[in-house]
Amino acid sequence: MPPVGTTDEIALVPCVILSTPTLADNDTETMIRGELPGVYWTPATKSDGSSVASEDTIDVGGVRHYIFQNAHRTERYSYFALRAS
Repeated sequence: MPPVGTTDEIALVPCVILSTPTLADNDTETMIRGELPGVYWTPATKSDGSSVASEDTIDVGGVRHYIFQNAHRTERYSYFALRAS
């Protein structure tokens, strides 16, 4: 996870599209196919230890992002952020 500096920052890691091998492919490599623009994984915990919840907003570098949870999951690793356009 990338380090975060100030007390109100949150880590945002770009989401990527992966392809995994199948038995029919005779391929043993997982390949990164691309990045989803404006979609980020987040631990939903700020660097000061406070947490964010689904549908909260955060500003990163002057750009607003909306936080969402992964379906019914609410573990700290089950959140993602969408950049507002």
